[in-house]
Amino acid sequence: LNDPHAFLFIAFNLRGELIGQVRFDCASEVAHVDISIAPSHRGRGWARYVLQLGLEKLQAQTQVKKVVSVVKLSNLPS
Repeated sequence: LNDPHAFLFIAFNLRGELIGQVRFDCASEVAHVDISIAPSHRGRGWARYVLQLGLEKLQAQTQVKKVVSVVKLSNLPS
């Protein structure tokens, strides 16, 4: 969390329940993204929403021009 090139955004719903998190590891103008949604909130469209909000915040705080994500074949939709 002390890495100045890493940005972590945590999402909660209006009831204060943890929805998930999105992390961006930045190197120059490229950021690698990692997103995780709490099991109890998967399959409800939260990942898209959390990612979009995270991208908006990242854009406002950095000069990143490209975001890269790697999805493992073993990562089944939930």
